[in-house]
Amino acid sequence: MTRKYCRGRKNNVYLHRGINIKGGDGQSPLLLNERACGKVVGPRTDENGMDTERIREIAEQALSGTDRFVVGIRQLPSDEIEVTIDSDTTVGIDDCIALSRAVTGAFDRDAEDFALTVVSAGIGQPLVCERQYRKMVGREVDVVLRDGRKLTAEAKAFDGGALTLAYAEKVAVEGKKRRQSVIREETIPLDAIKTTAEHLNFR
Repeated sequence: MTRKYCRGRKNNVYLHRGINIKGGDGQSPLLLNERACGKVVGPRTDENGMDTERIREIAEQALSGTDRFVVGIRQLPSDEIEVTIDSDTTVGIDDCIALSRAVTGAFDRDAEDFALTVVSAGIGQPLVCERQYRKMVGREVDVVLRDGRKLTAEAKAFDGGALTLAYAEKVAVEGKKRRQSVIREETIPLDAIKTTAEHLNFR
């Protein structure tokens, strides 16, 4: 489940199970079941002069000493900035609130008017940074390769430039009528991977 906390210019807007709830007190964050957003991009300065690099620096400083980290920053319409965070353990709604307040508190809101949204990286969303890959070691992942192959495998290791996977494969064995399942290990460079996401098993 994705956690989401929004701080706007005048009223804070919270989402819970698809229902919009507006409030001006900033004290009633609710949860968002689905993360509706596009590709997370790196820091940049938008056409209106909002320095997303500065926002990233403030966010990373606020998260220093915790197990949480910035995944990405995305510029949305109407001067809205979305900060996506993840954790080596879990991200709670209180974590999103605390980071939102730390970032907005570092700006003069009269001089720099923008809306800030802090969300947690959604379960099953593609991994976008090395720390997320390291977090997946020992877990099942779904990997789409640039050559078109799709693998569901256990992430065995990650060295910063390549991901080692272990997966079952049916192969022909001499003397056997049926193809036999064997475990293969394959180390794949990151530049050969299109997407990687945590495998969701609903059984």
